[in-house]
Amino acid sequence: MDITKFDRDDILNTFLIDFIDGNLDEAEKQAFKDYLFKNEKECEFAVKAIKAKKLLSKFSDRLDLNRFTCQEP
Repeated sequence: MDITKFDRDDILNTFLIDFIDGNLDEAEKQAFKDYLFKNEKECEFAVKAIKAKKLLSKFSDRLDLNRFTCQEP
């Protein structure tokens, strides 16, 4: 996967999360969209993140996050 500005910028990550979650006001949302339209790799990353969230939300009733671990079983 290509490195994007999202890999190095916590503020940009916060905007992406808020954008996906619908927590930006209209001016912030438009500014973020404008940024994405001007930055192809970041836009592609954002689209993948949006699709991943939609996919995960379809399976949210099956996910037991209390049992989730990052260690090998």
